[in-house]
Amino acid sequence: MRCIIVFLLCLTCSLNVARAQVNIDELTKAVNETDLKKMVYYLSSKDLEGRYTGEKGQKIAANFIRTQFEALGVTPFVQFPDYLQEFQLLRSTPKKMELTINGIELNRGKDFEFFGEVNMHQVEHTLMQYIDTRKTLPNDIKGKTVVVDQNYLKPDSIDRLQDLGANAIFVILEGTLQEFRKGYSLSGERETYLRQINAPKATSKAVFYIGRNIWQTISQNKEDKLEVKYLVQREEKIINTENVVGYIEGSEFKDEFVVVTAHYDHMGVHKNEVLPGADDNASGVACILEIADAFMQAKSFGFSPKRSVLFVAFTGEEQGLFGSDYFVKNTMLKTDQFVANLNIDMLGRIAHEYADFEDYVYLVGSDRISKKLHDLSETTNANHTKLELDYTYNDEKHPDQVYYRSDHWSFAKHGVPSIFYFSGVTDDYHSPTDTADKINYRILAKRTKLVFLTAWFLANGNSI
Repeated sequence: MRCIIVFLLCLTCSLNVARAQVNIDELTKAVNETDLKKMVYYLSSKDLEGRYTGEKGQKIAANFIRTQFEALGVTPFVQFPDYLQEFQLLRSTPKKMELTINGIELNRGKDFEFFGEVNMHQVEHTLMQYIDTRKTLPNDIKGKTVVVDQNYLKPDSIDRLQDLGANAIFVILEGTLQEFRKGYSLSGERETYLRQINAPKATSKAVFYIGRNIWQTISQNKEDKLEVKYLVQREEKIINTENVVGYIEGSEFKDEFVVVTAHYDHMGVHKNEVLPGADDNASGVACILEIADAFMQAKSFGFSPKRSVLFVAFTGEEQGLFGSDYFVKNTMLKTDQFVANLNIDMLGRIAHEYADFEDYVYLVGSDRISKKLHDLSETTNANHTKLELDYTYNDEKHPDQVYYRSDHWSFAKHGVPSIFYFSGVTDDYHSPTDTADKINYRILAKRTKLVFLTAWFLANGNSI
């Protein structure tokens, strides 16, 4: 973030007229490509080690965001006098995992991959049972280990087998384990994962994925006569983490809040490679800091927002929206005090489908709760930023269901009108190649201006 430099704004009338009309397009000049670039490069640098929740890099990032709020003059909210909303999560880490089929010991990552629940199994010794999921599922599989073919799986097959009591499920992959792991590495699943301390443990059983080539060598097409032993043990540890909250008090309606958000955590280090998370979501953090800067520069010239504005950088998003869920449930504010949530997550790239046209942004959720919010967003864009507003991901039937996958959902599920700003998925998603040099800073700045202007009009009296 640059040092705050006082400059003359072109106003439509004299500053010594109370609440003079402001030239809003002049205020957007506070959103600066150079500043965005500096912040994205810093937050996604190797020194921050992928910003995994509860680890060193996440703490460094939290302190950086806090110091930027301080430098801008954005004050702490009364509930968080040092800008930090601290809370705890449980971190589950693999301790021991063994798998033997018919006396042949298999290696995780080479021969099989595993998904499952915390400390859910002791040593098992049982016979496998092959299940043809194209047929009616049997009711006598409780406590058994079953084998299914990926080629015949329906979307709910594994859930249904678990509901019937299968103790473990072996999925024989269509191809090799290596091909499967390409998708696995992009999915966000991690060997180490987090969960809420008081949340009930899931009831899902073990699911083992084995490449077809390995399986054929082991089974010799005798799936129902195989003996299997497995041991899965995990360690749990309480970790401390924190949301970072900045506050600008409203001049007239201080108990009504516009909330501008972005998560600042990412995926950490995987297989000795840092996952930098430049687009996901250093880009969003840079945006909310530039928006805070624009609000503070307006305030310095006598244009304080009428409503209060909260800027929140969330932790724990990648592992389950933990930071935003905790914030909504554990602030002194009631959800009906939140006028709207504007959430930014992955805003700096150009998706493949827009290779020939950069000036677009995906909006998700704008009309789900409040048509007035949608109309305000449309009008703001038409009058100022003139981006192509794409609602593809807002389709309730869209397979990616992103409406439920970022921090705005923690607000929306409580009835808070919300907009999720998003630039689409690229091949670098959740990978070591999500780097700062691939961000389009011109379009990131333009998209940031749209979020700022929408927040500005919400904070200055527009009713939704």
